[in-house]
Amino acid sequence: MYSIFLNSLFLVLTINCLSAQNYNPSGARAAGMGNAVVTVSDEWSCFQNIAGLANQKKITSGLWYKTDYALRACRESSAHLVGPLLKGGLGISVYRYGNEVYSVNRISLGYAHKISFVSLGIKLNYVQVAMQDLGVGKTITIDFGGIAELIPSKLFFGATLNNLNQAIIKKELLPVTMKVGISYRPTKNVMLNTEVEKDLIYKPTIKVGLEYVILKKISLRTGINTHPFVNFFGVGFQTSIFQLDYALSKHVQLGYSHCLSLLVFFNKIK
Repeated sequence: MYSIFLNSLFLVLTINCLSAQNYNPSGARAAGMGNAVVTVSDEWSCFQNIAGLANQKKITSGLWYKTDYALRACRESSAHLVGPLLKGGLGISVYRYGNEVYSVNRISLGYAHKISFVSLGIKLNYVQVAMQDLGVGKTITIDFGGIAELIPSKLFFGATLNNLNQAIIKKELLPVTMKVGISYRPTKNVMLNTEVEKDLIYKPTIKVGLEYVILKKISLRTGINTHPFVNFFGVGFQTSIFQLDYALSKHVQLGYSHCLSLLVFFNKIK
C-alpha cells in the first residue's frame, strides 16, 4: 500500500512539473473550457495566446490560483497587468509553480498588434527552475502567436508556438509546444472551441471547450481533454468593476483540481 502511494505521488508530481513548464493557460475562464482558448482574445491572453492582447481596450490586473489533487507541491499562482499600447496591447505577468523542493518561476513581457483581420504577438519569458540539492537553472524563452478572424464575429483561427528558440536548462530542453485551434461563435452568448496541442515528445492532446452566457453577467463553461482524459466545468460572474471565475476539473486517476481567478478593471467596459 505504501509503495502504491509513493508511485501515485511521483506520478502526480511528474505530470504537474511537466504541465507547469508547458505553459498551461492561467485563469479559471480558460480552465472551465478545458484550456481550449488559443483563439480567445481576453485579459488572460498574456498567458494563453499573446496575440489576443491586440484588442485590449482597458487596463486590467488579474490574480489566479490553482491547486491540484490537494497537494501543496502542485500549487500554481500568477499575477498580471495588461493594457492598450501603440494601437496594440501590452502584457506583464509573473507565474509560480511548486514549493521549496521543486519550483518554476516565470516573468513575462509580451506585445500584440492587429493588422486587418489578423492579430500577431510575441512574448519573452525569463524562466527559473529550482530543485532542492540540484541548484537553480535560468533561461529565456520566446513565444509567438496569431489569431485570424475568418468570418467576422463568427469564426476564428488561432495558433501558438511556445519556446520557439528551444531553450535549455541544465542540459534539459524545455517543452516546445504548438497549438492550433478553431472557435465558432454562432451568437454573442455561445462560444465553441476546439484545438490540438502537440509537444515535440508527447502525443497530441485534443481539447474542446464551450462557454454559454446564460445571463448578461453569468457564464457557464465546460470542456474535455484527451491524453490524459480530463473533464472541466466552470462558472463566471462579471460586472463593470471585476470578473470572478471558478473552475473544477477531474482527472480519471488523480482526482479533482480547483482554480479561482479575479480580474479588476480600471476603467468601465464599453
